[in-house]
Amino acid sequence: MIYGNETGVGRALASGGVPREKLFVTTKRWNADQGQDATLRAFDASLAKLGLECVDLYLGWPEPGTAPGPASPVVRSPTPGTDAEVG
Repeated sequence: MIYGNETGVGRALASGGVPREKLFVTTKRWNADQGQDATLRAFDASLAKLGLECVDLYLGWPEPGTAPGPASPVVRSPTPGTDAEVG
């Protein structure tokens, strides 16, 4: 992870005292995690680092050399109900 802040953000979310439903949590998939399998592994790793069961927005980069289009690799998560919005 380039920013390397998901674990710290997860600790802050757990100890901050703000109810989860009051927060909008976004994270992103890096370009190195292209393809459905790599994307799903990255998604699960982000959830684990954040200590969450879902995020509200999961961002991704288009594959190199392709035009941005539907985010099919990140639409489905391994656990039903763990993703809300995909961008």
